Amino acid sequence: MPPELNSRPRLAPGCRLGENNQQRVLLMPERALRLNGPSLEIVERCDGQHTSPAPTFPANTPPRSHDE
Repeated sequence: MPPELNSRPRLAPGCRLGENNQQRVLLMPERALRLNGPSLEIVERCDGQHTSPAPTFPANTPPRSHDE
C-alpha cells in the first residue's frame, strides 16, 4: 500500500540516527545498520517534517557531501 501524499514519514519508536567510528548508523533495538549515500539521505529526511514525496530525489539532484 503506497503512502498517502500528505503523510510525514518518521523513524519508528526506538530507532534513531547515530554515529559509530565516524560513520552514520541507524540504531534500532538490539541492532545497528551502517548508512551511507542515498540510504543515509533518505533516512535523514524521515524526520516527520517532510511529506512522503519529499524523501525522494529528482534524477538531476547532485548528491550531498557528508563530510560536513
